Amino acid sequence: MEKDNKILLGAVLIMLVAMLSFNFDSITGKAAGSGSGVSVSVDPSRLYFSAEGLERGSLPVTVTVRVKDGYVENGLDSGGLELFRANGKRIGGRGADICRTSSKCGKGTYTILYKFDSGLEEGDYYFQVSKRPSLLGTVYSKETFKSNLVRVSHYK
Repeated sequence: MEKDNKILLGAVLIMLVAMLSFNFDSITGKAAGSGSGVSVSVDPSRLYFSAEGLERGSLPVTVTVRVKDGYVENGLDSGGLELFRANGKRIGGRGADICRTSSKCGKGTYTILYKFDSGLEEGDYYFQVSKRPSLLGTVYSKETFKSNLVRVSHYK
């Protein structure tokens, strides 16, 4: 009887460990907490176009892309650094290269000086970077990574 209890207890412990290590957000084949390997951040997170700034035409932000593993897409044709409104609408023709290579950027930290045009509507924006597609099973999976929001406001 005691032997049966040990087997049952062992099976329960194994199931508990498996449940705690499972990634409930999405099924990716990666262990939970393994990290994405890419981060995107923007500084400053608030842009105010004063009367002078509206005349000047643009204000700069610094976008930092950190690639810990793998590659991210580079260039406007293949992805690169893309600008989106908070509602997910891509701002066409407003992207930028991340690194100096033609199609991909590997491990490292990249700093991009991006100029927000005063003609953009007021509101929240974010930048997005795409990780090179990888084969998971039989479906190609492209991961995307978003930055913090940047709030744009104008002098009235």
